[in-house]
Amino acid sequence: VTYINENGKEHWFFESMVMMELWDDGGNVTYSIANDGKNSSTKEHWQRMIDYWFDDTYGFKALDDCIDEVIGRIGNPPVRRKVVFFLPDAVYFKNYSKGVKDIDPTTEYWGTIDGNKMDFARLDHRLKAYRWYIDEICERFAQAGYKHIDLMGFYILSETLTMNGGWNYQYKQHEDLIPEIADYCHRYDKGLYWIPYCVNNSLPEHNQGLRNWKNLGIDMTVMQ
Repeated sequence: VTYINENGKEHWFFESMVMMELWDDGGNVTYSIANDGKNSSTKEHWQRMIDYWFDDTYGFKALDDCIDEVIGRIGNPPVRRKVVFFLPDAVYFKNYSKGVKDIDPTTEYWGTIDGNKMDFARLDHRLKAYRWYIDEICERFAQAGYKHIDLMGFYILSETLTMNGGWNYQYKQHEDLIPEIADYCHRYDKGLYWIPYCVNNSLPEHNQGLRNWKNLGIDMTVMQ
């Protein structure tokens, strides 16, 4: 939130921050398709992680309290602080590595929405999970009434976006998935942000999102 310069004076530092999780259950469960060989996160994990970030002690509240404390020392910041919250990957298989190598058919593992079991082999079910998640975050952030922070939008966790028959395309379908997510974020007046993996620029079949991010509806990318 702040830094101390060489003369010992405290200044405001970052005005926006990305908040993200990669693992759960001691590292045995992943929120990212990149961490293969682990079980994919379920709705229960997503909900537990959301509850943690909106806890009265941790997560967003801790950040808001920290800013409030600093204001008492150095006065108000020039702008309100912004946060970008991550989107877990809605992974096709219960265990992505096992699914690719052994063709494990388990795709109905995530949980239910409105009493209906989600099957992540279906693009529309993955989209339902994302809409549920975005609804939860936006509504709870609005209800929380934080004094010093605003929700700026959402962050795509995957560092590669595969399109048009690229690497394991059939399990991702990013050119169909990402624009729908972007549109839903925009309905809340929130942005969609992405930090692609730089080395993939030399592998055109692996990360077509690098050349098509605007067409996917992403509002801003930051190259690693």
